[in-house]
Amino acid sequence: MTVAYHLRGYDKTTELVGIEFDIPSTMLPFVKDLLQQAAADPDLVEPHELVSDQVARLAQKLGIDIDPDAFDFYIEADEDWRTVAEKRDTLRARA
Repeated sequence: MTVAYHLRGYDKTTELVGIEFDIPSTMLPFVKDLLQQAAADPDLVEPHELVSDQVARLAQKLGIDIDPDAFDFYIEADEDWRTVAEKRDTLRARA
């Protein structure tokens, strides 16, 4: 199964994707440490909203220059929808 992770910024007015950056798989340990809520979602299946400080730290690690307050930022995964649906169902069943 191939999973791609992204830092996506959504426009605060239109809620459309306004900016997007790929997150290399080698950075996933850093991302998981950055997200306290990742303990309950170790595969990062669910979108995870970031606060400004988290966005700034991730942007620095990615080597990109962005305003952390310009968008609503999330870590999101892209993979086969059937795999995502199965993992989400499992996570929600545990809750």
